[in-house]
Amino acid sequence: MKWGPLTVVVVTIIVFAIFHLETADENRLQENTVVPPVGAVSMILDREVYHAGETVTLTIINKGNETLLVGSFYRLYRLEDDGWQEIELGLTFTMIGYMIPPGGNWTQRIPLAIIVKGKSAFGTLEPLPPGRYRIEKTVTIDSGQGWSRSDEIILSAEFEVVG
Repeated sequence: MKWGPLTVVVVTIIVFAIFHLETADENRLQENTVVPPVGAVSMILDREVYHAGETVTLTIINKGNETLLVGSFYRLYRLEDDGWQEIELGLTFTMIGYMIPPGGNWTQRIPLAIIVKGKSAFGTLEPLPPGRYRIEKTVTIDSGQGWSRSDEIILSAEFEVVG
């Protein structure tokens, strides 16, 4: 196979263009990455100790300069001997987004219960057993630059369930 001068020039231009585009994307991502100041976003619970079957009131507070986006989805973990283990909630969540403006807050009420499958066709709602738990919520910073994983913050709070 013989390479002519035109082929060498075209291949060189294509390689240079690919390198330039990748470098430009990396620089753009670094410029658009939003890191909120420490303490600009927080999540608090109404109490630290709950009885089995009670409801947690969770509040996300936006002390920053950007609007936050949050949904109803959350993850729940239980402290076991080998660390935090995620609990299968058995729940479905609507994909509705809520906006928290700068200086605002958002509240969600979460029953301390999970759906246990096998006892009925749809499962049975049962209270969390006593133990130490952690709840996590993901919040997205709406910086006006679109969505990316670097714009996400994972908030968490711990609580205890007693019998």
